[in-house]
Order: sequence, then C-alpha cells, then structure tokens
Amino acid sequence: MDSNKYSEGINIVPVCTLPWRSMEVHSRGVVKVCCWSKVQVGDVRSNSLAEIWNGPEYQRFRRIMLEGDISQICNVACPWLADGGFVSIKKDRRSFSSDHQKNLEQLNFDIFERRIITKGLPTRLRIFPTDRCNLNCIMCWQNREPDIPLKPSREELHEYLPFLSSLVAIGGEPLLSREFCSFVFEFDPRVFPDCKISMITNGLLLTNPFISQMPDRFSWVGISVDGGNKATYEHVRRGGSWERLIQNLNALSQLPNRNFEISITFTIMQQNHQDIISIYNLAKQMKTRLWIEPVQGDANGIQSYKRSEIRSILDQIDYISALNENIIPPYQLQRVKEFYQVFKVGSPISRLFRMGIKSISGCTIVPKNRWLRR
Repeated sequence: MDSNKYSEGINIVPVCTLPWRSMEVHSRGVVKVCCWSKVQVGDVRSNSLAEIWNGPEYQRFRRIMLEGDISQICNVACPWLADGGFVSIKKDRRSFSSDHQKNLEQLNFDIFERRIITKGLPTRLRIFPTDRCNLNCIMCWQNREPDIPLKPSREELHEYLPFLSSLVAIGGEPLLSREFCSFVFEFDPRVFPDCKISMITNGLLLTNPFISQMPDRFSWVGISVDGGNKATYEHVRRGGSWERLIQNLNALSQLPNRNFEISITFTIMQQNHQDIISIYNLAKQMKTRLWIEPVQGDANGIQSYKRSEIRSILDQIDYISALNENIIPPYQLQRVKEFYQVFKVGSPISRLFRMGIKSISGCTIVPKNRWLRR
C-alpha cells in the first residue's frame, strides 16, 4: 500500500481542504494552516516552507482532518465548519500559466486520493508582515514589539508565487512594513498572472503611489473602520483621522482602472453599536462591500450591552436586510442577527460558544481577561 495514501476513516473527501491548499506565516515565524486552526504546524525560524509543508505536523493535521475528529485542530467558531465545511473539491478557474494549472490539478488529485504528503504546493498564503500598528484601538490585542525581517523572506516567497492564487497580508498594519510595500511595487502581474494580493489595513497609510500600483496586482482590500462618523471612529480607533480615512477611501473607490474589490469592515461593540446604519451608508456612498461582525471576548466594556442596545442592533440589522441592496452578504447579516438574538445581557461573550453559537465569521478575538484600553 502507498504509505502516503491515508485510507482509514470514512471521509472520501475531507470536510476542509485548506490543509492541502493553505499556509499562514505569522510575523514571529509561527506557521498555521489558517486563522481558525488551533495548532502550530511549523516555524520558519527553524525550517523552510518546503520542509514545513510536508513535515510531520502538516501530515498529522491532514490525517486528523481525514479522520474527522477536527476538534483537536480546529476552533469550533470556524464559519466554514459551522456551514458544513469548506468547499472541498471545486472547479477552479482556468489558470493563465501551465505551472499554476498543473499544481491545481495535482492538489485536487492529492485531496481526492486522501494523501497526507502532497506533491502539490499551497495556492493560498497568508503573511503577517508586522505586528506593529499606527493606531491604538480600544479592543485590539496586538502587541507592539519591534519588527523582525519579513517571514518568509522575499526570496523564499518568490519561489511560491507561480503556484499561488492568493497572497494575503494582514497584521498589525501591513503598510508599516517597508519590505511588504517594496514587494508590492516589485510584484509583476505579467510574470505571475494567477497570483493576486489581498490586504487588511486601516487605510490611513495608503498613498497615491501605492494605490496606483494596486490594479492588476490586488484582488481585494479590506479597510477596517469601526465607526460610522468622526466621533465614534476616533474614539474606537485611537490615533486615527476620520478625514484621512475618507480621503483614502475616495481615492480607492474613484481609481479609474480599479479591478479589485474594496470592503469596509466594521466590528460591533458597545462603543459603536449605534453606527451600523451609518457605516452601511458609508459603504454605499463609497461603492464598496461591507462586512460587519461582533467582537468576541471578555474585555471589560466591549460587550457590556443594555437590553435597549441589543434591540437597537437587531433593528438596524433588520433595516439593512430589508433594503436588499447586495452591499453586505445576506448570510452574514443573518449570522450577526443570530449572535445577538441569543446574547444575554451581562453574560461573558465566550458563553455564546459554549451555547453552540458557532457561525460568526472573522470576528475580532479579544483574549479573556484583557482590559479595555482607557
């Protein structure tokens, strides 16, 4: 029997294929499969990406995913699992390059054959260029440690670009990393036509030269806002400038040759719950998508709602749902509504997950016992 082919268990195709497609490299070198995985699968400070990709921890992760006992490796709040699983085998769009297409076909074969050692290479890579940030948001857990050189290095990253479909930069604030900004300017979409960059940023450090480089290089940019007006925004996102934010949103949305998606992201907390309709109107004005989500965690004051405030959140969600304008995905509105329908006034937010509320996606996680910044 082929020792690489894992035959035990009952899953013909795993509930999630990200262990065969995805790699996430944190700023301090830790490697995980995705943001919802609970376990580390390597460290680029001691091993190369190639060594990690088919190393013992990745093999173990794939084996557990095939067996189906994913509670060992996956966060129960993962939205893909709550929805019944990440789309396992799908028909990918036709690649522009033969190398990219062959890699996709190899990965699909490895997944279908349930191989824990794959001959294919990752098509999705998330990197954290820095933990630093130019803001001091009241709910944020990020540290402010000095930068270390970009991991993976630009040289190692270059080896994977022909096979990547998605390179996502998050942080911290990615635009504080000179190495990442240099990488964007050097990236040639004609050489790597199948790879698109995405980024989550607060948007304040965007410049006209950087924005001009985004068409053809980027597929998506998420702008974290967390306030529907100047007062709320600058209270929650301490150090931010509402005027600068609006200026940069206008520059992005009015870019003549823009061929990438813009999404405003808004994290609901007690301090901004009244701004849901305002942020919706801002997204509509800027012709962007909108993603809203509740903060999760027990940080003091972040989720200390009154009953009237919960009612206000639900009323605003109902109002937006009735508009049916396709600015925010309906399923995402429904998830947020379900979250607050079971919210108990005065209860720690972590109780919701013990109650079985597992379908909130992409939420900001505030570690237990971390106090709200005053």
